[in-house]
Amino acid sequence: MRIRDAMAPRFGKDSVFIDIDSIPLGVDFLEYINSQLSACDALIAIIGPHWIEAGRGPGQGVHLKTDFVRIEVEEALKRKVPVIPAFVAGARMPRPNELPKALRPIVSRNATAIDSGVNFRNDVNRLIRALDEIVPANKVQEKRTLVFVSLGGTCRDPMAKAITEKLFEEHKPSHHVVIRAAGLGGTTKTQASHAARLAVKEMYGEDLLANHKPQLLTERLAKEADLILIMDRSLLKRSKTALDGWPNAYQDKTYVLKEFFGLKGDVSDPWPDGKNEATLSRYRDCANELRQILTQNFDRLIKALGV
Repeated sequence: MRIRDAMAPRFGKDSVFIDIDSIPLGVDFLEYINSQLSACDALIAIIGPHWIEAGRGPGQGVHLKTDFVRIEVEEALKRKVPVIPAFVAGARMPRPNELPKALRPIVSRNATAIDSGVNFRNDVNRLIRALDEIVPANKVQEKRTLVFVSLGGTCRDPMAKAITEKLFEEHKPSHHVVIRAAGLGGTTKTQASHAARLAVKEMYGEDLLANHKPQLLTERLAKEADLILIMDRSLLKRSKTALDGWPNAYQDKTYVLKEFFGLKGDVSDPWPDGKNEATLSRYRDCANELRQILTQNFDRLIKALGV
C-alpha cells in the first residue's frame, strides 16, 4: 500500500503493520490481530467511500461482527489505542447512526485526509508528524534532512526539492528523508514562481509545487539539516540572512550543489518569473539541468545522507 510504503522509512518496515498483507498464512486471524494490537502504539483506519458496507450492501461490512475491519477498530478502541481515521478518495466521517454501537466512538476522533494526487506527500507527512507525538522515540527511525537553498526560495530550490522527492519515491530509503527548500534572502512571495510550477508540471504531469510555501533558511532549519546544497556560490558571500554565522557556522554541511557532485559552475538562475514562453523556456532549462544533475548523481546523494 502506498501509505505504508511512505511511512516505513520513518518507523521501519517491520513496524508498520497492515492487516491482511501482514498476517501469515494458516494462523488464527483473531489471535494474531489481538497480539499485534497489544503492542500497537496507534491504529490508522483507512476509510474510503464504501468503508461502512464494504460495497456489499446494507447490513454488511462493519455491521457484521465477523468483519475483520470492525474487529480491529473495535479492539483498538477497547484497548484505548489511539485510533486515527484517515479518509481517502473523498470519503467523509460516518454519522453515528451509520455505525454499529461499538464503533461509534471513532466519530469523535480527530481525523485526517490523504489525497492520492499532488497533495499525497504533504498529507502523509502531516500524518507522520502526528504519529511522532504518539509513537515512542525508540521506535522511530532516524531521519535525514536535506535542504536546497537559493536566494528567494521560489524557483530553483523548490524545483530541486520536487525532483529529489520523486527520485526517493523510487529508491525507498532506509531512513526517513525530509527534503526542504529555503531562501537565504527572503521573499514577499507566498508560493512557488508560476514558471517553476509549470516546468515541474510538464516534467511529471503533476502540479507538485501547487502547495509550496517559500520559507527562510533559519538557524533551526540549518541545524536540523544533515546536508545543505546551495544553488550558486554567491550565496556563500551573502551577509544579510535570517541566521547568525552564515556560512562559517555551517561549513561542514554546506556545499554548492554542482561542486558537491564534482561539477563546475552554478545552477543557472531563471529569474525573473513571468507567463510568456521565453520565461517558461528558461525555467524549463533550469528544471532539466537540476533533474540531470540529481539523477546522474543520486547514488552520491544517497551515500552522503547515509540512506
